[in-house]
Amino acid sequence: MKFVLEMDQEEWQTLLELVFLGEYAVNACRPPKEISQKHRDAANALYRRHYEQTVKVSDPEAIEDNEIADIRDEVYDSVQEYLERFEEDVCLEKLAELLAEREYPSTEGDAEEQNLKRGLAEKYIRRRLQEKGLSAIRLDIPDLRRKVEEDWSRWNG
Repeated sequence: MKFVLEMDQEEWQTLLELVFLGEYAVNACRPPKEISQKHRDAANALYRRHYEQTVKVSDPEAIEDNEIADIRDEVYDSVQEYLERFEEDVCLEKLAELLAEREYPSTEGDAEEQNLKRGLAEKYIRRRLQEKGLSAIRLDIPDLRRKVEEDWSRWNG
């Protein structure tokens, strides 16, 4: 089954942005061997179509991968602000959830009370993170700088 869509330029650009964001959400944190090729291919097919239409290519088979990558980069540029905000929001949201779980872990005996306390803790942590951002977080890794410098010296020996 094939679909034919009629869109104006602004609608098409918005669709490309949504496709980019969707493929990014599926694949961004996956290791290369776990990339969803189905989602990557679908996105690339639309970038290819965009290139065909904007450059007026007579032979679609002649389009090179770097030309498709250029389209993807242009779409990335148009959604970069959305991505940064999304990543920060998701990071802070997940961090609040994990920190609350650490303070009030799930237990067998008093699950309901523990869940309520964890929910309150998550609310307070989220509020602090929203107010202060990542500057509210301090991670103490003893001798971090020394360890990094030692590894750096070994690698660049």
